[in-house]
Amino acid sequence: MNKSFVFKNNRESNNDSNWFSDTIFTIHEDNKEIDLSDGDCDSSAVDLEEWVFVSFNNITKVNSFFEKKYASYKEFSLSKEQIHFYNEIKNEDIRKLFCFLCIYCNKENGNMSSFKRLLDDNNIENKYTAYRSSSD
Repeated sequence: MNKSFVFKNNRESNNDSNWFSDTIFTIHEDNKEIDLSDGDCDSSAVDLEEWVFVSFNNITKVNSFFEKKYASYKEFSLSKEQIHFYNEIKNEDIRKLFCFLCIYCNKENGNMSSFKRLLDDNNIENKYTAYRSSSD
């Protein structure tokens, strides 16, 4: 199973550069956590890559929050690509979280930073990590 799913792939261009960023959901079976990451993908110096991690133990808390926010989530239709990824997820709590993140990232323009704020505002334990590449 591919353990990552790209929710967003935003591209912008100007006369000088072609730039894009993405928001990716990843399942880490070995560490028993998921993450949502945001990063610049243009491979230039000083790019910022960021991750917010939630342990499997806290996913039910995240799902409870999203159930209140998206009471009609069962009516949301997943794309073919989303369905394929969803069907590969074995853990029911992670499956549910994936559906919520499909709504949050695709329909509400959510990203890693706003997801972290939601977690913090609702006192849901999480871990933040960032990496800034340096120029040579």
